[in-house]
Amino acid sequence: MEILTKIIAGLDDVIVISKNIAVNEIYGASKNRIFNLGEDKYNKKLGAYSSGYKAKRKKKGLQTTFKDLTFTTSLQKSISRNEDTVYFSNDYGKKISGYQERQTATRIFAPTEDEREIFKIVLNEELDKLWKS
Repeated sequence: MEILTKIIAGLDDVIVISKNIAVNEIYGASKNRIFNLGEDKYNKKLGAYSSGYKAKRKKKGLQTTFKDLTFTTSLQKSISRNEDTVYFSNDYGKKISGYQERQTATRIFAPTEDEREIFKIVLNEELDKLWKS
């Protein structure tokens, strides 16, 4: 009975810890996917830059092979997180993300299936630690 009481007492902490770990992992994974790999929520490339915009990026020393949404890094910097969620911390991020999703006709900033699975994986790992403690 003592073990069961200990497990029940630890469940709330496990959920809080798991959520925090998962949010941080999802934050990193989604930013990598969008800004380094140039992929949408379906893991498909965001497309190519127009020749005019490609020249503008090239002049600034940025890669031009695929669309990666990193011209000024302001959009990337507007993505933030807390212990519960990943979110846009300012109106600029909300506005530009919406524009980019309309322009590419795809969901970019929603989590992928793999990113959604992160919480389940982390929760299972943390529950396993609780059972073994």
